[in-house]
Amino acid sequence: MLFCLCIVIFLLLFKVEAEEIKSPQDRPLKERADEVIKERDELIKKTIREYGGDYLRMGTRLFVTINGKLYEDVEIEICDGKEILIKTNHETLSLEIDPRFNK
Repeated sequence: MLFCLCIVIFLLLFKVEAEEIKSPQDRPLKERADEVIKERDELIKKTIREYGGDYLRMGTRLFVTINGKLYEDVEIEICDGKEILIKTNHETLSLEIDPRFNK
């Protein structure tokens, strides 16, 4: 019984160590993904604010207010850097991106 417990503890420690080894390899990808999300969010935020609205990201949830209406859990798509589509369960809003906002 004690032998089995020792094996379980060893395997748990090995698993934790393996995850730590994996993390440094994934770090550059995670940093790049965070950078892309930040740039995308800035473009979306600037565009929506041009239309008098606001944009907020909380984790994976997106919130948009336009014309005093709150849209929760929306899907946002950037089309060719020219327009933003805000998709809800009931409708799709299309906002043109100001060329000054594109890098």
